[in-house]
Amino acid sequence: MSIHGGDIAQYIKKYGYKKNDIIDFSANINPLGPPMELKECILKQMEDIHRYPDIEYTTLKNSISGYLKVFTKGVGIEQIIPGNGATELIYLYFMYNKFAKVLIPSPAFSDYYGAVNNSGSEIVYMRLREENDFIYDAEEIIDSLKKDNKIECLVLCNPHNPTSALAGMDTLVRLLEYTCNNGISLFIDETFIELTVEGNSSSTVKLIQEYNNLFILRAFTKILSIPGLRLGYGISNPSNITGMLKQKMPWSINCMAEGISAFLGMRLIEEYLNKTQKWLSEEINYLHNELIQMKWLKAYRPNTNFILLKIQSDRLKASDVKENLIKYSKILIRDASNFKYLDESYFRVAIKGREENKMLIKAMGECVL
Repeated sequence: MSIHGGDIAQYIKKYGYKKNDIIDFSANINPLGPPMELKECILKQMEDIHRYPDIEYTTLKNSISGYLKVFTKGVGIEQIIPGNGATELIYLYFMYNKFAKVLIPSPAFSDYYGAVNNSGSEIVYMRLREENDFIYDAEEIIDSLKKDNKIECLVLCNPHNPTSALAGMDTLVRLLEYTCNNGISLFIDETFIELTVEGNSSSTVKLIQEYNNLFILRAFTKILSIPGLRLGYGISNPSNITGMLKQKMPWSINCMAEGISAFLGMRLIEEYLNKTQKWLSEEINYLHNELIQMKWLKAYRPNTNFILLKIQSDRLKASDVKENLIKYSKILIRDASNFKYLDESYFRVAIKGREENKMLIKAMGECVL
């Protein structure tokens, strides 16, 4: 089983499908697609393809800093590290810091585990409670931190993958205060934050100057629908960023990805984000309301562009639903049974445009007949 969504190659081979035949609900990408102006900025970079990228990525970091100033007090370029997608930065962060132990409330994104193990650190697992819809409870997390004084880092994902739960700012500030006061680093993955109805207003970037222990992971992959371009960035204190940069592979970002710099300087990005929030506010309610009507399913309340589902039937497994949907409807979903603490009854679907969401609802209704 693939540990990530978006793996359509095996089904193209298995069923002889063409790439465009498959409707991919397994990868949580903005269905609006990359803006035309962004595509133009990227294509313009072809003029520089015969040159090495700026090894310091100064223009890119300045553009990211400018983008962040729209909703924060400002983040200096010395606090920003770009990466080849968010994944490079996850591995780099843990390899540089080499914590003794890392607490990961789970289920969680698989690359956290991979990065921590790869760095030689020990993982401490904390099981999120299903009866609480997998929502972070600050006091429960703090209790787990208190039980082991060798824990040097706490990993959070907000909104959470795979559950789509969004932690409130009160919860995050409580955890920031505790970890900062006790010498514990706090890693927060915000790669889906712009894909919430509240958007960047839910981000902790506004707190980055107040908490020296904070590292925030973000990316343009999901929000701008550019997973093939691979561009993420981290925000932290200058010392942490400097140390990570010294260990970072040179030229990990190609000149085409640098093309996003020009787009970030346009006012069009605000229009695109507003359009995204309008789409999401409509479709998040539509798809969730349709799914909760299915008696064989429990649909957890989503806060970003995907929904976690649990099968309420002994005769069905997530793998069965996935196979039926891809075989008969050419719809690909994410079997979530390989997330830690989830079992074969769980799967995840992205939220897409209205017509595609209708197709999913129809196909899911038919796959259990």
